[in-house]
Amino acid sequence: MSSVIQCLSATEQFAAFLTSGEYKAEINRNNTWGTRGVLAKASAQLIRVLRSEELVTAAPTTFRNTFVTFKPDFNGNDQFDAQEFLGYLLDGLHEDLNLVLTRPPPPPPNSPEMEERLERLPEVIGADLDWERYLERNDSIVVDLFQGQLRSKLTCLTCHRTSTTFNAFQTLSLPIPTPTRQHPHIDLADCFNSFLKAEVIEGEDAWNCPRCRSPQPSSKWLSISRLPPILIIHLKRFASFDTISEKVETSVDFPLELELGDLLPRVPKGVVRPLRDEQEENKSYSLYGVINHYPHRRGDELGSGHYTAMIKRQNEWFELDDEAVELIDAEIVREASHSAYLLWYRLES
Repeated sequence: MSSVIQCLSATEQFAAFLTSGEYKAEINRNNTWGTRGVLAKASAQLIRVLRSEELVTAAPTTFRNTFVTFKPDFNGNDQFDAQEFLGYLLDGLHEDLNLVLTRPPPPPPNSPEMEERLERLPEVIGADLDWERYLERNDSIVVDLFQGQLRSKLTCLTCHRTSTTFNAFQTLSLPIPTPTRQHPHIDLADCFNSFLKAEVIEGEDAWNCPRCRSPQPSSKWLSISRLPPILIIHLKRFASFDTISEKVETSVDFPLELELGDLLPRVPKGVVRPLRDEQEENKSYSLYGVINHYPHRRGDELGSGHYTAMIKRQNEWFELDDEAVELIDAEIVREASHSAYLLWYRLES
């Protein structure tokens, strides 16, 4: 819990929004999916302490008590998965700060004819139209800073009919490929390539193609259609086998500077986007936070073990381990390739 809060406190724009009190004007007190501002207030109070002039750690007792009131599953003294906690926290803060007071009903499913027309649109246009619909129901600083958009495209391998869907994300979960003799060293680019690699869906999971009117083998291809200003990458270090989760101990080299412009769809010449990305030409990110996971013993289940945080404040790196705070060199951050679990990148302006 504390490692996640430390990284949020190092997220400058978000921390300033909370600690300045600006958030108070955006609390949605009518949203039954949120906490009517209670969670936002507790987060602001804790981050205000962590953002004091001298870098400190803080026992998040009051915050934890508030959080477990709304998420009882996180009660007790057990260690919980940092990525799972982060997801619940950002979801709760989004609902507390959602500026949409009355959500419109979800749009009805498209007719087959409409879906075929949408499939012919340039990818960026389809993505923007879907994002516009998403913003009609979701409008908060969490969306503005942390949420991006994934595109999933199914292609029937029999008739080549396609179906495209879009989904918002706030942590990008990347698989860790298994090293081989030919490729013994894994880096973050390998994780992206594995995530974006097309896969064949068949058998019990086959897509029910509307043109063939029966389940057919198909290819499924994921791509990124929108990147957020704050990109949180979750390295999938836990693999499930039956009821047991084993940690993936593979080292993953990650850069301090990350360029992702090549992953986004190109805008066709002459096409005007419904939603222009203000930083369309710049997708250069800088690392400012790392959450590390260390198992207590081989075979630790998901969430158990110990978490530490590394954060960058005023161009200096610090490691935070419970009550201990240590100034560290950037090289120490790079050496966390075997333990890094959540990588926090900010878009460079």
